[in-house]
Amino acid sequence: LETYYGSNPTLSELRNPAVEYRHGMAEALPVESGRYDLAIIENCIDHCRDVTGAMNEISRALRPTGVLYLTVNCRTRWGFVAHRTLSNLRIDAGHPYTFTPRRVRRMFERHGWKPRQFEVGSYTTALREDLTGPGLRSRLKGLLGISEFVVSVVGQRQTGTSAVR
Repeated sequence: LETYYGSNPTLSELRNPAVEYRHGMAEALPVESGRYDLAIIENCIDHCRDVTGAMNEISRALRPTGVLYLTVNCRTRWGFVAHRTLSNLRIDAGHPYTFTPRRVRRMFERHGWKPRQFEVGSYTTALREDLTGPGLRSRLKGLLGISEFVVSVVGQRQTGTSAVR
């Protein structure tokens, strides 16, 4: 989305000119290996075509002591099944992956990351907001049981582990 953000006049005006923005995909980051201390993956891991490739690239780009901050919209177990069906039917093709909090934790650990902080938002609040929302789409999400709540994780690589390949 860098092209969009770069062409948006309001966002461009707010950009720090000292920051270098690069266009790329999470599965093939256009950066040097072991250079960064922090990666912020904010609500995009579920949009990747290859989560394993993206997680491996993040590990490659970060220093061994690097920190990963990740947020992702999650669903309940029922919401996971229902949303996977919608995604497979190409009704929500922009989300190739669906997560539950447990799947986020397993993904983190499987790729050699130790969660230092793990926060789970409220499904009940998300459901209530969807059911009372102004649009048909949000109400349908609530009725189908696919309301999303945010999971946030801060982690560091576990020593002596390697990423899944």
